[in-house]
Amino acid sequence: MVHEVSVAKVPDEAPLDKVCLLGCGVSTGWGAVWNTCKVQPGNTAAVFGLGAVGLAVIEGLKVSSMNCITAWLHSHSCSLSITTATAIQTQP
Repeated sequence: MVHEVSVAKVPDEAPLDKVCLLGCGVSTGWGAVWNTCKVQPGNTAAVFGLGAVGLAVIEGLKVSSMNCITAWLHSHSCSLSITTATAIQTQP
């Protein structure tokens, strides 16, 4: 049993492999920004990994008026290893 504000109706036609990300990825990412790190406007942040949680962290950081967000994506494909770093300027 959960409180009604913790429940969302998912339309029958919604692809479950996509909406499952709302289960914990988005809330974990936003929670990391607002509750764990307690970021302040003007801070700078680094995000390692761009999965559901990492993307939600970036979204939460952008909303919180960060100066710069640096995101790293590291992927393995057979013997190939690729690391990408991107700096996102959030304010002019």
